[in-house]
Amino acid sequence: MEGLEVTCAPDGVPVSFVLEGSTWHVAAESVRWFERTPWWEEVTSIPRGQRFNMDIEVWQLQARRVQSREALQAPQSHERPTQAQTDPDLTGQDQESQQTANDEQPAPVTFVLVRNQNTGEWTVRSVTAI
Repeated sequence: MEGLEVTCAPDGVPVSFVLEGSTWHVAAESVRWFERTPWWEEVTSIPRGQRFNMDIEVWQLQARRVQSREALQAPQSHERPTQAQTDPDLTGQDQESQQTANDEQPAPVTFVLVRNQNTGEWTVRSVTAI
């Protein structure tokens, strides 16, 4: 997949991304882990004094595609959503209005994104619709 641009919070956690022209907002707590790359297959030499990281950073995200009017109204902050913004029990909405809001929102999609620790480049490993 081409054209992946990831926006992260100050602590490095992805909060939104643009993939092939569509904007996605992270809708739930993300999971991060690191994996060792087969560096012996990828790197023939490393210049003396240059740092090389053998790990890749992997993020599993649940995200929702932003509707065109949402994109116009979305806050431009790169802050992570608070629990009050993602937990319906803390927002004070009753079940009926929460159900209406959920019916209007597209279903979340699970993405596994990989960030190369040496280049900072992001790639998509997998996409799974729920």
